[in-house]
Amino acid sequence: MLFVIQALADDFENVESLVNYHVAPAQPTFTQAEIMRTLVALVAGGRVQAYLFSEAAQKYVASEFSPINSEKFWFGLTSKGKELLG
Repeated sequence: MLFVIQALADDFENVESLVNYHVAPAQPTFTQAEIMRTLVALVAGGRVQAYLFSEAAQKYVASEFSPINSEKFWFGLTSKGKELLG
């Protein structure tokens, strides 16, 4: 869980960037499925917020997360999530 939180510490990330550039290179035994389970738990716990791009607003807006179509979501830490960084 900490690897995902650290990856989100300075900006928003999507699943692909977490898998390819942040978590997996640092922790090669982590699979995409494990990263997804971690994101689901962090979102459910209020530590991470999911975002989708809104065509109407022309920006990313906070959204309910669903693992279906997860490639469309971006993720950022909430204030509760930032507390885990120490």
